[in-house]
Amino acid sequence: MACDRMVRFAIGINGKEKAVAPDERRKRKQNMPVLITIAALFAVQIYAPAFAGAWPRASGSGYVALKRGGAAGNAGVYVPHQIGEPNSGGDLQSAENSQTLEAYGEYAISENILIVAKHLVQNTHLETDTRRTNYHELGLQIPVPFLAFGLLPPGSLRALRLAFPAVKFSRDTAAAAQIFHHHTHIKALNAEGPAVSHQDGGGLTVSVADRLSWKRYHLTQNLAVTQFNGRSSGVWKNDYEIHLGYADQISLGWISEIYEDRDQSYASRSSYVAVSFSPPDHRFNLRVLRGQNAVAGRPDTFRGYRLEVGWSFP
Repeated sequence: MACDRMVRFAIGINGKEKAVAPDERRKRKQNMPVLITIAALFAVQIYAPAFAGAWPRASGSGYVALKRGGAAGNAGVYVPHQIGEPNSGGDLQSAENSQTLEAYGEYAISENILIVAKHLVQNTHLETDTRRTNYHELGLQIPVPFLAFGLLPPGSLRALRLAFPAVKFSRDTAAAAQIFHHHTHIKALNAEGPAVSHQDGGGLTVSVADRLSWKRYHLTQNLAVTQFNGRSSGVWKNDYEIHLGYADQISLGWISEIYEDRDQSYASRSSYVAVSFSPPDHRFNLRVLRGQNAVAGRPDTFRGYRLEVGWSFP
């Protein structure tokens, strides 16, 4: 256990309560305002501007995950056309439901080089056709410590230490940059028969992470900004996560994902509540997300879910 001290709570026996030592009562009174303050900070940070793993991994270690997601409802979906076609770009169609299956992996070949790979398959039922999308991504990530300025408001740590001088807070920050290549293959089925389109491109992701810890509690934030296919493409994605957790076993968080194609005046915004659990002394992780997606200019929203199962190694 990484706790500095054990905090014992009174346990009722036969309708009576065991006596608690005065010093433990003081500890309990001290713990409560700290937890309330961190919870308040969590609530404020939820509304920060809109994730990626900025923390470095030890050489030879890695992580793999299987993710299943789905959405149901009636919302606008941006459907890209094949690059080079007349009127290439995209259009908006209404989607009745969408199902996604993703395999994700990362491996540190050294303390400064992380290989990241992703394979995603998505089936979407639209108002005019059904589309199957295959997406592959392969990237290389390196730390960029000069950007590790963190995500807490300036002066937050100093204010906490002034407010709770007897409490030992610690803070870690990290930042990373990732370059990647992606390939998209879309097959559409409609009344006129199948149509296939392909698209290759690259991208750059910059990630910043912040972790505020007190005993075994922690408040963790991650922000990633991604630009696809160069500065002239106008396609951006922002991912933001904030989690309040205990040790590395359980956490409750909020996730925001924003996708924008500025050339097409298209924006998609998703938000999820996430619960994550890892059994003690195990490398297994389970995460459940529930939320919704909205497209700018469309009144309806998707109701979405995700289930993620991951393993760390060695």
